[in-house]
Amino acid sequence: MQIPPGPQSPTGVADDGFRERLAQYDTPEAANRALLALDAGHIGSWSWDMTEKQVSGDRLMAGFFGLDYDAQPWGQDDVFGTIHPEDLQPMLADVQSAIDENTVFTSEFREPLTDPLTGAQTYRWLSGRGNVTERDAQGNPTRMIVVNWDITAQKQREEQSALMAAEMDHRVKNAFALIRALINLGLRADGTKETFADGLRRQLEAMASAHVISAKLARDSDMPDAPVPVNALFEVALAPWTQDGINPDCTVDLQSDPSFMIHPRLAGSLSMMIYELTTNAAKYGALGVRGGILTIKITKGTGDTIRMDWDEDCGKLPLKPLVETGFGSRLIAQCVCMLGGVIHHENRESGLSLALTINTPRSEHQALARAPVGS
Repeated sequence: MQIPPGPQSPTGVADDGFRERLAQYDTPEAANRALLALDAGHIGSWSWDMTEKQVSGDRLMAGFFGLDYDAQPWGQDDVFGTIHPEDLQPMLADVQSAIDENTVFTSEFREPLTDPLTGAQTYRWLSGRGNVTERDAQGNPTRMIVVNWDITAQKQREEQSALMAAEMDHRVKNAFALIRALINLGLRADGTKETFADGLRRQLEAMASAHVISAKLARDSDMPDAPVPVNALFEVALAPWTQDGINPDCTVDLQSDPSFMIHPRLAGSLSMMIYELTTNAAKYGALGVRGGILTIKITKGTGDTIRMDWDEDCGKLPLKPLVETGFGSRLIAQCVCMLGGVIHHENRESGLSLALTINTPRSEHQALARAPVGS
């Protein structure tokens, strides 16, 4: 690697100001302070002899670059050869700019690593700062002092933040698509504008509840696409009957394995379907009558599917059947479609019986395949 000459310096020194700053450390106490600062910051330091093309550094620097501390001076190519090829040229460009402008260079780059147990390829991110400390009489750089420190954790946080932002962007788009779908369904259904507004309000509340659950899981796990427990969505929707006691004379029996999960982008669709079934049961079924019994069993199906059996027992009271062309039925059908499911229901004399099988993908590409299109 060739380093072109820098600007002419009549004194043969890169920066007289640097010499003045260095002079204040020309005591044992000041040197100890500088060494303590390097140790406290976990910062490795090294000197680059640009004439001899050799590098000498401390043990931390040797560890960063995977070099044998006792084998120095190292060749400059041995040092720079450990840097990821995609990052090497940008880093050298930063060095060259600092030489040309007689400034401190700052650069970030990756050091490829191999896990000794699994053989998996990973990276260590390093940040570096350096300054030419000596030039010859013609102004050519002859020595540079460089420091490096590990910024892998910072980069991981930045990557996680970017993933979180991207996931939230997808969820916002999903929410708008679902709202458009709800409006379109309402426009095609029979009923008054008050009925439509009430249905839309309920479903927006369902979406909000699903978002609260998935957002908390994402924060707690530091995973933007943390899967959502299916039973948590049911528990939130049924809370007025199981906790607040709107109808203390009815019974809710929810049987679900907490390990059943769904991708957060599909949680809104499942939550809306649950809320619609719950609202129907409160108006016309087991949640609205004395002695009503709602039994919900969620069991494992084949592959990524789960089965939900929803059974209402209202005694001998007359019931209003689930209307096939109403807003609620259309909404449920839309949600089932987005969930990649199959539904069968029966309006029995004792109450609604419904069997539903849905896909519960956890991977992003599977969830995207089921994302709403706002139709």
